[in-house]
Amino acid sequence: MFTGQHGYLSYMLESSALSGRGFFVYAELHFIMMKNEHQSNKKKNEVQYQLAAKTYLEVPNYQRWTAGLYLIDAPCGSGKSYFVFKTLYPFVHEAGKKMLVFSNRLALKAQQELQAAGLDIQFMTYQKLEFKVYLDGWAEQGKMSDSMQELEKFDYLVLDEAHYIFQDATFNKNTETIIKMIERFRTSKIIIMLSATAELLREYFDDVIELPPTQSDYSYIKEVYFYNDRRTVNKIIDSIPEDEKILMFGDKMERLEKLHLQYPDSVYLRSDNKDNAAFKQIEAEEKFEQRILFSTKVLDNGINLKDKAIKHVIIEMSDVVDFIQCLGRKRVRDEDDTITLYFLDNMSSIAARYKTLKDDMSMVSDYNTMGNIERFRNKYLTGKKSELFNNRLELILPVYYKAKHDFQHYQAIVKHDTSFPRLISERLGKKVKKYDSVDKNYELCSYLSKNIGRKYSKRDRKEIIEIFDIRKDGKQLKGIGTLNQYLKDYDIGFEIIEIKERYVYWQIICRKWEYPLNKGVA
Repeated sequence: MFTGQHGYLSYMLESSALSGRGFFVYAELHFIMMKNEHQSNKKKNEVQYQLAAKTYLEVPNYQRWTAGLYLIDAPCGSGKSYFVFKTLYPFVHEAGKKMLVFSNRLALKAQQELQAAGLDIQFMTYQKLEFKVYLDGWAEQGKMSDSMQELEKFDYLVLDEAHYIFQDATFNKNTETIIKMIERFRTSKIIIMLSATAELLREYFDDVIELPPTQSDYSYIKEVYFYNDRRTVNKIIDSIPEDEKILMFGDKMERLEKLHLQYPDSVYLRSDNKDNAAFKQIEAEEKFEQRILFSTKVLDNGINLKDKAIKHVIIEMSDVVDFIQCLGRKRVRDEDDTITLYFLDNMSSIAARYKTLKDDMSMVSDYNTMGNIERFRNKYLTGKKSELFNNRLELILPVYYKAKHDFQHYQAIVKHDTSFPRLISERLGKKVKKYDSVDKNYELCSYLSKNIGRKYSKRDRKEIIEIFDIRKDGKQLKGIGTLNQYLKDYDIGFEIIEIKERYVYWQIICRKWEYPLNKGVA
């Protein structure tokens, strides 16, 4: 029923507070209908929900909280939502208090409403509040808008996926409304921010009451590889066994669509096609039927994938927050539920983003010191628009703080104080390896498979030795024992044997038909 342009309308509302009132009403009706469609699955969802929260988040002294701003920084799947609905809510309800939960996506809101069915909790997207405040307009002389006034009746404000304030600010300048809400109510209400990526929240709200953070557990990641060339993805995908599913996140829609067309047994999700069957299946069943799912960050929040067949995750995003959020979409069920992670280290893209942010920071510096608004406007904003400023030439704080944080992040990489692979390694607590060896083995296996049975004379052996190119202390190793040991170490299903006829020949034979190329790479 809701296909074509309707999916796009839902997305426009979700990502922009400036959408029309009719769009908003439509989207709300859409998700009411979606909710009704999922009611039959409510019992199953509850079971899945409890399984997902197998790690019960212990939050100290929540019974003694007084008005203020609290931060729960805990990884995806740690039980943050379970704490709110199953631990905090009974206490709040028994005390006769009211709770409002904010979410950053309509899909997440719908999921939360199903999880909290029967509880006296109200839900709202951040975008809805932003939209209503936009329509109200901020009253003069410090008075609240009518929409803000409506929040007075709540005692607890829960801000789920609170990193939204800064993360979405790059394309939604109205997230500053949420900051204003926090500042308005933090002395009269208990405001709880939940996030798995809380760095900017901690930096901006420097007096936030931070609860002991829960350490992230990435033990389910067996191996982590990075690559520098986007073309390597095809080699990665082609090396993976057919019965193992792949989840890939990217920041370039054209590229993802092209990959989708290259691999027929795949599905491609983006913001304007969320009404298709695959997305609805993911929402309802938390899995997809196809072998490969290509997705933009449309799945970054509120969507979980609980499928042990997903054994490989590929991420092409240089924003660490987006990276961690996308990684968190794969939810782990037990100790046997493991993955291999691959990610792009694209220095040219990072350098380009750094240059843009460097110019932005220079502009802000002049803004703070120039002292003449018209002079500043003529220097920077004549004939163009800046993401950092509103129409009144006021600095938009969440946009600025996000840009400042990203600038420092990319500067450290460009200046060689660190690297993107090193940042990911530190964040995950995992050794990160370059995919060169796997890439090399892909080419090696391709060569060996095409030359099975071929006899190599002494003169011909140079060709096969060059393909292996095994070196020690810069010297190329040529012995048949060394070559075969390499094949054994990397579990490559070929062997080179010696045949003594009139002359001594080398010959390639196949030991087994399947050979996992992604094993044993150091």
